[in-house]
Amino acid sequence: MLPSVHRNDEGSYTCEIVKEVDPVFSTVDLQVDDYVPIINGDPIELPPLTDEEIVNFDIEITLNSSDSKGILFETKRINSGDFLAQPVDTIHHEAKISDHGTIIYEFDVGNGRQIVETTNPINPNEWNMVKIKNDKNQVTIQLNGETATIRQHSNPLPRLSLGVNRPVFIGGRHEPTSEADDFNGIIAQVLLSGQNVGLGEARIPPSVVKYNACASRNLCLNGAKCRNANNHQGFSCECSSKFHGEYCQWRSNSCHEENCNTGICLDNEESWQCVCPLGTSGLRCEEKIDIPQPLGFTSETSFLAVRKPVKFESIKMKLRPTADSDEHILMYFASEYGASTKQYASLSLIDQQVVLTVNKPNMEVQKVKSEPLGAGELIDVAVRQTGSALVMTVNGNQVSEIQTDTLKPGTEIFIGGLPPGLSSPDDVVEQSFQGCVYEIFINSEDIDLQNLSSSGDISSCEESNFDDDDDDDVIVATEKPEEETTTTTTEEPEPETTNTTTEEPTTGEPTEEPTEEPTTTEVPTTTTEEPMTTTTELPTTTTEEVYHFYETSRDSDPLEIEIPVETTTTTTEEPETAQILPTDSVEEGNDVSDEEDEIAHVSTVAPDTDDYSEGTLPPDSGEEVKVEDSCVDGVCPITTTDAANNICINSTCGMNGQCVPRNKTHYTCECKLYYDGPTCSLFKPIEHAARFDGDAFIELSSDEFPHLTSEKDEIVAFKFKTEQPNGVLLWQGQRPTVTQMEDYISVGIVNGHLHFSYELGGGAAHLISEDRVDDGKEHSVRFERKGREGQMKIDNYREINGRSTGILAMLNVDGNIFVGGVPEISKATGGLFSNNFVGCIADVELNGVKLDLMATAIDGKNVKPCDEWMHRKRWLYRRRMR
Repeated sequence: MLPSVHRNDEGSYTCEIVKEVDPVFSTVDLQVDDYVPIINGDPIELPPLTDEEIVNFDIEITLNSSDSKGILFETKRINSGDFLAQPVDTIHHEAKISDHGTIIYEFDVGNGRQIVETTNPINPNEWNMVKIKNDKNQVTIQLNGETATIRQHSNPLPRLSLGVNRPVFIGGRHEPTSEADDFNGIIAQVLLSGQNVGLGEARIPPSVVKYNACASRNLCLNGAKCRNANNHQGFSCECSSKFHGEYCQWRSNSCHEENCNTGICLDNEESWQCVCPLGTSGLRCEEKIDIPQPLGFTSETSFLAVRKPVKFESIKMKLRPTADSDEHILMYFASEYGASTKQYASLSLIDQQVVLTVNKPNMEVQKVKSEPLGAGELIDVAVRQTGSALVMTVNGNQVSEIQTDTLKPGTEIFIGGLPPGLSSPDDVVEQSFQGCVYEIFINSEDIDLQNLSSSGDISSCEESNFDDDDDDDVIVATEKPEEETTTTTTEEPEPETTNTTTEEPTTGEPTEEPTEEPTTTEVPTTTTEEPMTTTTELPTTTTEEVYHFYETSRDSDPLEIEIPVETTTTTTEEPETAQILPTDSVEEGNDVSDEEDEIAHVSTVAPDTDDYSEGTLPPDSGEEVKVEDSCVDGVCPITTTDAANNICINSTCGMNGQCVPRNKTHYTCECKLYYDGPTCSLFKPIEHAARFDGDAFIELSSDEFPHLTSEKDEIVAFKFKTEQPNGVLLWQGQRPTVTQMEDYISVGIVNGHLHFSYELGGGAAHLISEDRVDDGKEHSVRFERKGREGQMKIDNYREINGRSTGILAMLNVDGNIFVGGVPEISKATGGLFSNNFVGCIADVELNGVKLDLMATAIDGKNVKPCDEWMHRKRWLYRRRMR
């Protein structure tokens, strides 16, 4: 019998039974739950607050009581100046349940006794959360997350006088005055100044007994372990690796040693499948896609889980099912998860009818249904709480109503299906809806598709599955304009004319005007009113070789901006809409040349950290840029001699930079390979150290790291430092043309820990560091692999060993090696990584050969020198000597 234990004492213990011959050892797992008290008039006693805590009073208490009376807590400070005088309260805090069920907070912080009260009463026999905060400015009280009551202090608080703080009494007063003060109920959690107080550490009177939530019913799902806990409901669930959630109701994102990232992993015995949330796709949900409109429910695992509201008021849906006669679920929520719930509501399609089902405790299941609907017909269904009844309408016609009080969801509101693994009562249809959903309103608000609890397998809606006769209904449902045909006709020639105009300066070749389109005469009007369409392509026009290593983007210019350019002669005024791009950073403490200082001074924009600089015409040039009026019949072509290019005549980009006009007053200097600075005059080679910004990478040939045999040691070593918790440091996999995820070797940071992983075909090896490495400090790392065996060493700590599963020992990869990042990282890594590295990498060695990153690289993007690891023999050292 243990006299006392604490939560931090739990774990595995080895017991020795001493015998005359040989001792016997036995292992025992000790589980220590939190103490949750049931109070019946006698309060429990917590230690006194500090002076700071009693002046800035902050308490959160969770309770469950059937009695609308009783003191929730009391604490005070008494004077101690005169030992012969009667003690007097100088500060007093107290809260109680009123006769009406509201919470009354009474306090005195030096300006006399005052009272604040919640607007609504507590919910009997349910968990209620009360938050009270009283600081030097105001007092706030809030019940169950509803609107808070706030009162400003009318007078400044007096200084804290000499005194002693008394204990905090929970569930009553230190000296009760009557039985009306007695609190009868459960106190599950107390937070003081934001810290959860272990109620088992309190002084507990004999009348208080322990509440055991886990003994009442199966609160935790899917085989999870229930633990009594000091939280908002008196218990917590410990889930297996296959599930997660407050009740372990959600399947996790991993199974079969595979990771579905933000998706749900389904374990199908010998195989696995990822159910991807809205906005993602791919084998492991690694690809980001646009959210489709309307929403297509096409899979048995299609569903939406909308965050639960405080109470259910209404739902309105517009949808179109596929033409089948199966039963499908449209909506479902319940008071709790699992098939044993006693209260739930659902909408279903059964026999071509919309069916509303409601079940309440101690009542028979109630159902109402609509008239039969046509196969594949557009359905507008609404359910609204009106007084003490739920009223359903279908296509504007009221069907019937069900008598019931307001429903309070304890689960999410599920739309179109249930998440895999979540069970429901027998009366609820579980088969997912098949068809298109055009709109969903809950409590009169359009649901936020970006803020769902979860979702799965929602695709674009295939309108071709429906009859052509109903197309007009679909247009109405999606609120498309009636003039859609006219709009399409007038917009058809615009892309052709725009492409002709913008491509002309790029190719330098004449472009034929379309002659078969009768609507081309309307194009000049469109071009004149929308000049941004023509102008936006000008900054990307170039006649020189494109350099990738320091470019902002290799395939497109994400920093491209749209700036209106007038089509008539301009004045010296700058357009108000002109946007200024950032310049190179001139970091404090770095050595820079006189030339760089001068240019930075002339520049009219503030420094930033991007690797291109912005300039303006020299202030003494006095030039006025004009745009020639060469419009013919209302059509104004853009040529390479327009005003946008004239600004480059006096640019300061130098011989190592290319001037790219942005508008008539601003241009960009794009530096050639290995050059940097405001005037592209700084030679900044990347030799052994490189800085990566999360959108950068260095690509090395696969020949630099061959994998010829499983009997030879393969070694990767480098040093790095970062403050970011996620990012890939090194990756080698298959070529981009290979869509199936196969063998790979990788080094990355995941949630602050270093991961060394490799896949040989039989199951990946994962070596993970014990300590975090995102501390901004320099770390030297070394990775070794021989066949299936792997080893990782970080700094001077002990090695971490691991091995891959299966029997295969050869690493079969033919893709190139990427350092610091990978293009399209989620897709390229099969969802194993979603972030590129941010920080510095230096002294990269492959099989003992130290690489010159600049000379060895075959491609790269946005890579910059890491100044703190730059060798002194470079320009930085010589500039200090000037």
